[in-house]
Amino acid sequence: MKHEARILLVGALFVTVVGAGCSTKKYQVQIDDQQAQIDEAQQRNAQLESENQDLDQRLNQTRSALEQAQQEKEQLSASIAELESNVADLRRQKEEEIEKLTSDSAAEAEAAAKRIRGLNSQIRRLQGEIEDKETQSETKDAGIAELEAQVRRLDSEIGSQRDQIESLQSERDALSSDLETTNASKSRITIILGILLAIFVVTTIVGFYRARKASA
Repeated sequence: MKHEARILLVGALFVTVVGAGCSTKKYQVQIDDQQAQIDEAQQRNAQLESENQDLDQRLNQTRSALEQAQQEKEQLSASIAELESNVADLRRQKEEEIEKLTSDSAAEAEAAAKRIRGLNSQIRRLQGEIEDKETQSETKDAGIAELEAQVRRLDSEIGSQRDQIESLQSERDALSSDLETTNASKSRITIILGILLAIFVVTTIVGFYRARKASA
């Protein structure tokens, strides 16, 4: 009976050790899978960080271009205002010269007519400059509108990517926590497996020793 009990005990220990070993392998497979998911999340996160930096750079360049375009628009507006003021001055001078055309002095009337022709020429030239600058201003407005749209689009893309990065970081943190838990479970199973293996070895040795002693 004692011999059969020892055999049953050894058999039970053997089955337990094998079962613990299988559990260790199962945990290792789970650890490998979790680590692979963490590595994938880190790679995706690094890719998004790189893309986000590129978008930030493009956004800064676009904002600089927008600021420059707005400054140029302001300069054009100031130039147009100055030209319009000059045209107004020339027209006042022209009105004064027109009054002199009714002068009794033929020489003075002729001189006034000559000055009026000169003033008309200056007015036409300045009006041409105004029209040219107004065309430039309209083109600049269209460019500013496009740059503002680009800034809004880049802001939106950057915000979306930052949300993805935060989501990936949360996912990676959760996976890291699960990995730590799995590693701890594997460590406990490994310790238990070691203890059981030691008991199995000792029990086997003791059994053989007693068996030999009994046969002697």
